[in-house]
Amino acid sequence: MKLNEVGYPVLSNDLHQRVFGNSCRPVPVPSKLERAQGLLRKFNITTPVSHPDNLYDGDLPFPDLIGNDINEHFEAMADEFIGAHVMEADRFASCSLPKAPGVDDIVFVPGWTRYTHDGKVWTTESVPYPSEKAYVFDTETFVTAGAFPVIGSALSTESAYVWLAAEMCDPSLLLFDLGGVLIDWNPEYVFLDVFNRDRKKMQWFFDHICTSDWNENEDAGYPLQKATEERIALFPEHEETLEPFKDKSNIWLQDDPIICKYEKRKGKPITILEGYTGATSDFKILAKEIKTKLSVGGSFKDDKIIKILL
Repeated sequence: MKLNEVGYPVLSNDLHQRVFGNSCRPVPVPSKLERAQGLLRKFNITTPVSHPDNLYDGDLPFPDLIGNDINEHFEAMADEFIGAHVMEADRFASCSLPKAPGVDDIVFVPGWTRYTHDGKVWTTESVPYPSEKAYVFDTETFVTAGAFPVIGSALSTESAYVWLAAEMCDPSLLLFDLGGVLIDWNPEYVFLDVFNRDRKKMQWFFDHICTSDWNENEDAGYPLQKATEERIALFPEHEETLEPFKDKSNIWLQDDPIICKYEKRKGKPITILEGYTGATSDFKILAKEIKTKLSVGGSFKDDKIIKILL
């Protein structure tokens, strides 16, 4: 078995040749060797160091080198796997990007839309994804409502692309309070007293009976009354504890959904919320809460909340 200058086992000459090619085995200078031996002595390790007698010293299935040494080997592998991408990136870094569409040019349809400009007019087409090999990409997310993307954009050497979430285009889609954006609800507000302030018992209840997935299902629109009755059927011994879920909020909830519309007015994108059937005073409070929570401007007019994205 081949050992290095302080006694540690190292690759045999044959294996070293197969792994490192023409690269010479490093030989430490005397000053560095003395320093290494001194550091080992601080930990009561004498040199040459001892090692088990049964260490494997046979052949190992190393692949053949591509090139003369290990550096050339990895350079060749990198070129094989990413060489074409590097060439595209270099070409893209020195190109002149095309014109990007303005607000008035955007087509409000869900998914990706490809925009090309012939110098006079825009041509658009729906595509599954950007087709060029290299492009810059960005996305906007609705962070306060769960960090899901709502707008995506990409720009290649030939075209511009815009991706819109369906919720940005279809006013018939429901506006859900995923993530507790509009209503601050925490089951601990109710259940900590139910469990006599015993957080350990309460946490077990949430981990095994009323899980986070179960709660999120109701946040997304599943009827709370029905969900609670189903849970009671599964866990009848917890019926008394589950009862508060039937009235988990003292905030009035309407039967019909609030409709969210996305429009352009005077070249500016705006969001309109309408369809609220409660008291006007409550709707004004809701408008104020939304502006504060989402950090947007806006107003309440004609029983509608009009938000201007800042």
